Amino acid sequence: MVMLGATNVQSEDDIQGNARPLPGRYHAIVKEVDESMEKIDKIIVEFEVLAGTTPGQEGTVVTEYFAVTEKAIPRLKRLALSLGLLRPGEPERDINFSDAIGKDLVIEVEPNEYTNKAGKEVKTVRLTYLGFWSTGNEAVADVPKDTEAVGDVRQTDAWGQPVEQPAADKWAGL
Repeated sequence: MVMLGATNVQSEDDIQGNARPLPGRYHAIVKEVDESMEKIDKIIVEFEVLAGTTPGQEGTVVTEYFAVTEKAIPRLKRLALSLGLLRPGEPERDINFSDAIGKDLVIEVEPNEYTNKAGKEVKTVRLTYLGFWSTGNEAVADVPKDTEAVGDVRQTDAWGQPVEQPAADKWAGL
């Protein structure tokens, strides 16, 4: 038995699936990562929108599938750098993308249309191929950020790493 309710529902049309964001650039947080490769031979990452260039998209979710092939390595490397899982100049090592859960970054979402295996036309969205940046990257300085959603206001460098803030001068203003 499953307990259900419909107190704020007028008809079945009010029930929709997981809302996906409209195309735009968004400050997002990594909600889930599946790198087991049991379902498919890809790393699956779920991003939740916190703020962005298209208003009203907060809370929407986009799931992206990252291939683990030689051709796709630059994409994975950029994602790892954007999330602070890898630093510039760091030697090759195993990256655990599950460590990204709870980390924020900026993503770019574009329309995606395709025909599924059943021959049905599908209209959805996806991340652009290299559409992710650390929150401190100047290229996405214009993208609204929701600093409260990820904790306290923090400053990050171009790779999403916290920047040491100078200690408050207790004598300032005297």
